Amino acid sequence: MSAPQASIPAAGWLARVEADPRVAAWLPAIVLTLLDAALTYAWLTAGLASEGNPWLAGLVATAGPAVAMAIRVALGTALVGMLAVLARHHPTARRGLAVVTGVLALVIGWHVTGGAMLALV
Repeated sequence: MSAPQASIPAAGWLARVEADPRVAAWLPAIVLTLLDAALTYAWLTAGLASEGNPWLAGLVATAGPAVAMAIRVALGTALVGMLAVLARHHPTARRGLAVVTGVLALVIGWHVTGGAMLALV
């Protein structure tokens, strides 16, 4: 007779998360938010680009890129989290989450294109 398991094994937990369609809706937006902040921070600290968002550009100038990107990630993940909660019952929030994910994908494309252009120079 085996003893009952006290917790869910990591692989089982991950499989449950991957199978949940609600996670599939918000996880890409979170990953893209983190990737955008990391790439923006890299561009800013290397001195190869400036922040395109006027509000964040002011924050970068006054508080520095690390603080600005930390605030950007906090606000971005909070927005995605709110949309994910609302998306359970509101179709408009589901569409909003899709739009946010699409815009973030375009921003990452901008980062990649800029990197490719600099590599050619």
